[in-house]
Amino acid sequence: MALSSEALADRRRMRRRLIWWRSLAAIAIALAVFAWAGVAGLGGLANKGDYVAWLAIDGVIVSDDARRDALQAVAEDEAAKALVLRIDSPGGTFVGSDDLFKSIREVAAEKPVVAVIGDVAASGGYMAAIAADRIYARQGSITASVGVIFQSPRVTGLMDNVGVAMDVWRSGDLKARPSPLEETPPKAASQAQEMVDELFVMFLGMVEQRRELPPESVALIRDGRVVTGASALKLGLIDALGAERDARIWLEAEKQVSEDLPSRDVTPKDEFEGSGWVSTALSWVFGAKKQSDGLLMSGLLALWRPM
Repeated sequence: MALSSEALADRRRMRRRLIWWRSLAAIAIALAVFAWAGVAGLGGLANKGDYVAWLAIDGVIVSDDARRDALQAVAEDEAAKALVLRIDSPGGTFVGSDDLFKSIREVAAEKPVVAVIGDVAASGGYMAAIAADRIYARQGSITASVGVIFQSPRVTGLMDNVGVAMDVWRSGDLKARPSPLEETPPKAASQAQEMVDELFVMFLGMVEQRRELPPESVALIRDGRVVTGASALKLGLIDALGAERDARIWLEAEKQVSEDLPSRDVTPKDEFEGSGWVSTALSWVFGAKKQSDGLLMSGLLALWRPM
């Protein structure tokens, strides 16, 4: 029996309502799944079970709350049986490097930590490496550069050429010294050198304590030189030549952390990731990718930066 036009219209309206409710239900289920995955951490069921955490230390090192939180989470997670650090950094600020060192040591107090050096782990990057229980590097890696620098540009010559002078009234002889707009007096230069020397003694002491270096190795690295991975092994700055696979083999042999355990990346996402031109510019200036809050570094640096 043929349906009337009114009945057909009612049927179409019911069909549209049914489709709408089904779509709404599908959206609600999807939102519930996403919410559950977020609460579960890194992907729900896939994240259950023991694992080996790995964290990349890339570019110029500055104070980083997200990285500190990630390391604390690894230290507190009983499922994380070890931590592997992948380091490719020329260093950075002394405060940022020291903060990273302490965060890694907190993890090492709970579980084994291995550092694997890539192309470079110099200055503050090496400070991060010595926080680990064992250090691997490639024979051509660049490392060491144990030292501290404090830089201040000087544009007094340019000011003289353009006929610009600066009048300054200060509360003390060393207030706002050194300044790029004035010649640095001997007393200010001496005070700046004292700060550098103070932190250098701290840095060198950290290396001596963590690496138990012989006196001849300490004497050699005091001048802040960089060395290859092969030379670093001879000096006792690293433990062995190798890569991440070697780190996993050592963890199984010495720390009973199975090589079959899956690895899980716990590195906080870089907010510049995916910005190709930014990464290129930072690579050209600093020799490595760098985090946003380190674009303009000031203060005392534990940094090796070829120009």
